[in-house]
Amino acid sequence: RVLVANCKINKGEKFSEANISAKRVSNSNNNHLSPFYFNKLVGRNSLRGYEKNQIIMLRELKKWSMLC
Repeated sequence: RVLVANCKINKGEKFSEANISAKRVSNSNNNHLSPFYFNKLVGRNSLRGYEKNQIIMLRELKKWSMLC
């Protein structure tokens, strides 16, 4: 399972329970975010834009951890 955008998320928009969810995908790579990080992602601003059903990338947390 991976975290994906439920709807279009613009750069700088906050992640919320309404706009991200966990889905099963057949061809994921190691750059995706596991649902384990759902609560860490909620409330943070997106570092890039995402289209509907696009996989949320791991760099969203990596860049935030460098800033904090």
